[in-house]
Amino acid sequence: MDSSAQQDRISNLPDVLLVLIISCLPFKECVQTSVLSKRWRSLYLETWNVCFKESDFLSPSAYANPIRWVRARNAFVDYVRGWVARNNDQPIDTLGISISYPKTYLDVITTLIEFAVQKSVKNLVLDFSNPAWRTINNVNHDELVVEIPQSVYDLTTLESLKLGACKNFDPSKLSNTRKLKSVSLRWMEFKDLQSFQIESLTINDCRGIDSGMIISGDMREVAIKNCDFDYLSCTFDLPRVEIFKYSGDIFNFEFVDMNTIISEVELDFGVSNDSNNASGGMLGELLNNLFLHGGRSATTLTVCPFLLEMIPRAADPHRPHPMNTKHLVLKTKLHPKEFNGIRILLNTCPNLETLTIDLLPLSPDATASSYARIDPKTYWVQNISYKCLRETLKTLVLKNFGGGANELNIVKYFIRSGCERLERVELYMPFDLDTNRKMFANARSEMLQRSSKDVHSLRKNEALVITRSAQPQCPHHLRPMEKTKHLVLKTKLHPKEFDGIRYLLDNFPNLEKLTIDLLPPSPIATASSYARIDPKTYWMQNISYKCLRETLKTLVVKNFGGGANELNIVKYFIRSGCERLERVELYMPFDLDTNRKMFANARSEMLQRSLKDVHVSCESLLKR
Repeated sequence: MDSSAQQDRISNLPDVLLVLIISCLPFKECVQTSVLSKRWRSLYLETWNVCFKESDFLSPSAYANPIRWVRARNAFVDYVRGWVARNNDQPIDTLGISISYPKTYLDVITTLIEFAVQKSVKNLVLDFSNPAWRTINNVNHDELVVEIPQSVYDLTTLESLKLGACKNFDPSKLSNTRKLKSVSLRWMEFKDLQSFQIESLTINDCRGIDSGMIISGDMREVAIKNCDFDYLSCTFDLPRVEIFKYSGDIFNFEFVDMNTIISEVELDFGVSNDSNNASGGMLGELLNNLFLHGGRSATTLTVCPFLLEMIPRAADPHRPHPMNTKHLVLKTKLHPKEFNGIRILLNTCPNLETLTIDLLPLSPDATASSYARIDPKTYWVQNISYKCLRETLKTLVLKNFGGGANELNIVKYFIRSGCERLERVELYMPFDLDTNRKMFANARSEMLQRSSKDVHSLRKNEALVITRSAQPQCPHHLRPMEKTKHLVLKTKLHPKEFDGIRYLLDNFPNLEKLTIDLLPPSPIATASSYARIDPKTYWMQNISYKCLRETLKTLVVKNFGGGANELNIVKYFIRSGCERLERVELYMPFDLDTNRKMFANARSEMLQRSLKDVHVSCESLLKR
């Protein structure tokens, strides 16, 4: 279909569908549709999702010149006023307002908030933060000038509320606890956040100004990042929480009432500068309090390099107690100072089923040759195993794999350290890895493959997946099917399918006709090898089956293009004792170009010359 016909088809859609489509676009792109044609000129005014974001409307060059910046901001505010004036009775689901230095435009902001309340929006975003802020310490109390009016607290349609750099926010005034699902706060100061009847609470770069912060309610998800709590204390009372994420400095945390089984816990103290031995004890106590000394559990636990470094420094009474964690995620640089922490957590998670090692970007620390008499070359050679390795661990995942020595050593450790249940090892390379580094990582992964006995590997675009070979149990073996006369194999002739083809040939002893229907080529179909299966030599093995020796009369190959794998498998059937074989039919795709067709015909003639009693035909498939 040509582009003009496609354009006509879009133009024929009714306005209600076009509004539905553009409402799914970011507001900046939605506004840009107004230049498409006269019909589209005012259509964007009917979008359901509106976001007046200063940075989307000001060009980067405007920030370099103070006069241009003031003029551009005034033009942006004038545009917002005009848009509100032109909007009549159109419904709005989402309204976002993002303006820095809001003191100049308090009247406009008040009008926009009233407009949002009038439209009974479901999602409201009010962000008045300064782009130059980096931490909460950059925020001056006098810069928080926008107060949330009571009309917003009373808005009964509100489902999501995101606030940034607002003044005197009081969550106790929220009267709509039935529909409100999520609240997000950033660059703000607040007192206790208690009795929240919402599903999700996110707090980023905020400051608690009460003595001993208390965060409580029926939230199912709580995420806190880079916050500052006065008196270095915070208490959590979250009996229904399922996802708990914390990132920031170490404080004195108290967990009064938490869900017995928490689906996901993530702890990241990467921003902390304190590295004394007391930190290890605090972290150990934090884990013990969070998991109630074994009385609670996290299905997935994610920890940071700082925790791995500090945990070994904790005295015995403060070390973490056993946890019923099924999936452990270690964010690590694989620096030797983190190795003992990794061992402690392996010992603390006796029922671990999945271990993910998420490698952080390389740094000078990550390349250190040794630390506290820990030699990274020999540390993982020690024959020390743990209950989870011997009994429960099934999957090992390594993200951002680059083939480094430390990465290779730790993978070898898990493969050989009694991991009897280990079924799968996945090595994921970074998507932006350059060609040379990717070749190096692939070479290292192949070295892993050669050094292991019971694992197979599958190389994908950005991942090497190693799975432990599993022999079928006798009760589940495919039983011979003696009545089947015609077997059709839809295949890409990838090496991973070769054993399956042999297995089926063995289970159809009375086969008279075999059709190999080649699926369209794909990157996987051109893989050079799989689990030590070399497609160049696999079909040269002198292995025959009853059907080949006694019953097979016709071999059909559809979508034949003369490729090496196709030629090898045809030669195998011809020479493998096929005493009854009468015909080999090769059908080329109907849309094969002239050069490829000549190549396929030449390959079929080569096959015919090598045979005496078998007729080989090569034709094009009919177009369906």
